[in-house]
Amino acid sequence: MSDQSTPDKKNKRANKPRDMDTIMLFGCTGFVGASIGTYILTIWPHIVFLDIYTMNALFLGALAGMLPALIVGGIVTRKFGLPGAAGFLGGSMASGVFFYLRLRQALMFRGVPQAPQPEYPDAFLWMIPLGWVLITVTVIFLLIPRDELTIDSKDRP
Repeated sequence: MSDQSTPDKKNKRANKPRDMDTIMLFGCTGFVGASIGTYILTIWPHIVFLDIYTMNALFLGALAGMLPALIVGGIVTRKFGLPGAAGFLGGSMASGVFFYLRLRQALMFRGVPQAPQPEYPDAFLWMIPLGWVLITVTVIFLLIPRDELTIDSKDRP
């Protein structure tokens, strides 16, 4: 009879709600990790390989950097929910600024005979960063858990 009256320790832990400190720490860690990870994964090929004047170099840099960042960002979005998605978006926006400045650097000397000339049009200056952020937003909306986007009446003040 004493076995039935004592609650199971596993059920007690599973039913215990998390406190606010744990929720904040989990969310902040997910946000910071996602933003730094997205930024580093996206820009590393463009720092290691300095050739940014050819279309082939831009494509290979995007393949080596943006594709892994999208995969990791999607995983973080599913795991951490809204904080992870916000970190993923923040990291992609920071890397979008990096791309803008890097492409601006390549296009700065267009027309100067001694400087290497980019193979791509000037419109890539804004198209690549904007496209990267839009792809990130699309991945976020496809992969974010739906319960993160809804507000129940019990949660309202």
